[in-house]
Amino acid sequence: MPVPATLICYVALMVSLALIVRWECSRRRKGPVLKPGDLSQIDTSLPRISYTAPRERTKRAFERAR
Repeated sequence: MPVPATLICYVALMVSLALIVRWECSRRRKGPVLKPGDLSQIDTSLPRISYTAPRERTKRAFERAR
């Protein structure tokens, strides 16, 4: 295969790969597309992490590192 043809194939491959990565990043940033009112799309089987508020700063300052 001549060098110019190989170079054109390489450039086309790199451009297509860049487009695929860009589309995937923008899709992940937007999050999943949910239909309004359909709660079956939300996966409730995963355990959720419960939130605990941080301790007061004056108390944390005198505690030892874990």
